[in-house]
Amino acid sequence: MVAAIAALSISAGAPAGAQPADPASAPPRYEPSAQEWQDAVAKVMGYIRNDYLGVPPDGTPPVQTGRAALRELAGRLDRQAEYIEPEDFDRLRERSRVGLDVRLTASPAHGLILTSVRPDGPGARAGLRIGDRLLSVNGTPVESRSPDDVLGSLAPSTPGPLNLRVERAGATISLSAEPDLGVRPRIRAAERRGPVGYVAVGSLGEKVSEELHAAILQLLAERDDLAGLVLDLRDCPGGLLDEVAPTAALFLGAGPVFQQRERDGQKPVRAKRKSRDVLGGRPLIVLVDSQTASGAELLAGALQERGRARLLGVRTQGMGLVQLIVPLVFGSGGAFKLTTSELQLPSGKGFHRRGLSPDIWVARSASDLDPDPRLHLRQDDLPEDPRLPIPATPAPVPTSVSMPPAGYEGDYQLDQAIALLSPPAA
Repeated sequence: MVAAIAALSISAGAPAGAQPADPASAPPRYEPSAQEWQDAVAKVMGYIRNDYLGVPPDGTPPVQTGRAALRELAGRLDRQAEYIEPEDFDRLRERSRVGLDVRLTASPAHGLILTSVRPDGPGARAGLRIGDRLLSVNGTPVESRSPDDVLGSLAPSTPGPLNLRVERAGATISLSAEPDLGVRPRIRAAERRGPVGYVAVGSLGEKVSEELHAAILQLLAERDDLAGLVLDLRDCPGGLLDEVAPTAALFLGAGPVFQQRERDGQKPVRAKRKSRDVLGGRPLIVLVDSQTASGAELLAGALQERGRARLLGVRTQGMGLVQLIVPLVFGSGGAFKLTTSELQLPSGKGFHRRGLSPDIWVARSASDLDPDPRLHLRQDDLPEDPRLPIPATPAPVPTSVSMPPAGYEGDYQLDQAIALLSPPAA
């Protein structure tokens, strides 16, 4: 499996709780020869020539050699393109560790911004906040590194505190955080909330459709009069493209799930699935927010466009691109990531740099509507990439947004969804 959305994990790895290997006991890494590096560069140039979605560069061979040549090629493409070092590629092929349970977005205006900090995660316990600008990790500046690379540093394989420096409201703050070495769960929660079922998806990782199916069947077994289901895709970054169709098929009958716009202009339907609705027609509400991205947006959009679910929350991230991850020298040379297609809803409508607008606008807190983009950085907050011109069409402006009352304790969006699905009191 080499294709992934937004450079997320591409295969499963060690089970939760497994102890990390001692780096000192690892065998020495194979270093590719000069000829192998030359072949790797030629391979990447072939992919750029034949598969790259954006404006292709002129095809001039790179001036540099080896890893430097691959970085030079990435610099000629859109901002999603990247040469992935061998150590980082090893980590990418594993199931992602929890680390500090945060997400980063690179903004030309603001640097590396924390766009998500899970409330009960290690980062939040250390004092990190959404909107913080990350400056350094263990004394090493991060300004020239990619978000994926830095997130790897925030999810190490060995125990020990991470010393962080962040900028907040013009002040520099030093923090110490203890990362979680466990594996990030695909299903974060599956439980009954009164007469309603609730399932939270952490990522669309390998076999998540099977895990979601089992979780829903368990909820139905516990209460066959379940009034409906809340599917929580908030803060879900997407995952494997191959998991979108079988996950959507749990709720949809026959028909397209999504399309892709590729370089040759074709829009092939990726999946038409015949299946029985696992909920038996019970109503479905999907929770979304500004960090619902990529495959999670595709899933939510398919359910919304096909009329199977209502979306509740705020506008989503607007990350609708697919990157191909090309291993080099059997992985010993790392990998190269380039954009090869644009994701589209069943109708052929794209959502990149626009996002999905919910059917029911409900804010979780006042920060959801704060004009400061650092608090909910979306793709249309970033400048358009001239090498991958996908204009951001204006998103609809809501006429009204339900806000939690002052002093509200609890998850207002989830509570509103449960209230909408719950049968009226007798």
